[in-house]
Amino acid sequence: MPLRLIGYWRNDRHPEYPDPHDMVDEAWHEDDRDAVSTYFSSGTYLRGFMGLSPCRFCGEDNGSSEFTDGVLARRPPAAGRARCPTNGPSPAWT
Repeated sequence: MPLRLIGYWRNDRHPEYPDPHDMVDEAWHEDDRDAVSTYFSSGTYLRGFMGLSPCRFCGEDNGSSEFTDGVLARRPPAAGRARCPTNGPSPAWT
């Protein structure tokens, strides 16, 4: 079964990807947000890329690794959420 990609955001080469700004839910409870962030920060290393992924909110580098739980492939592992107080995507962020 192919892995489902999450954490890939709209850019010049992929305008079909979602815009993370559309996924912010200011009413999302902080405990739930932290639980999802913790989950996304865990996982098994899947692969690395030869370039850094910028946070789509503050522009800081998120890293270049992709992690998996066996179902999802995510890049980066929520590093931006842990660092950037402005990015609080809802559970639907994909």
